[in-house]
Amino acid sequence: MASDVLDVLDGLSGVDAAIAATRERLDDARAASWPSTLVVEVDAADPLGAAMRELAAAGYRLAVLVAPDVPDIPELVLAKPFSALGSASVALAPAHGGGLAALGVALPAPDWLLEAHVDLGTDDAVAVLQAAAPRRRDVRATLPWRRLRAPADIAALDPGLEGWDATRALLGR
Repeated sequence: MASDVLDVLDGLSGVDAAIAATRERLDDARAASWPSTLVVEVDAADPLGAAMRELAAAGYRLAVLVAPDVPDIPELVLAKPFSALGSASVALAPAHGGGLAALGVALPAPDWLLEAHVDLGTDDAVAVLQAAAPRRRDVRATLPWRRLRAPADIAALDPGLEGWDATRALLGR
């Protein structure tokens, strides 16, 4: 599924794809990526915070961290957090059923975001981050999307949508 997410990111103009992975998953991350893809090792205790710090250290000014289980996410849904970062320091693409499909951030990440200890799977991530932000305009919610977190979620995949070729092959669809 992660390789399908990388394919979507590859379609976005001006976007460099990167993969953040814990030490245990680095080989999987490298196998799913292209030779030019930045792969960063992150601490399992704070993967989002570590990814944001690594990307800032690499010179990036904006980052959108995307869940690996959104293989059919449209480019438009991923582009929205980037555009929202023009007027907010954090942009959220909520996931149906809770959590986040993507989290965009102007780097370096604001302290309040890092101190919130939210990850993409935090059920009430939108509410937690809106409450943690010093100003209402610091967080913008964008278009929601679904994540594939349970076997029943596979039924939500739309065969009519382009992309998600690796996931189709894996599922035999």
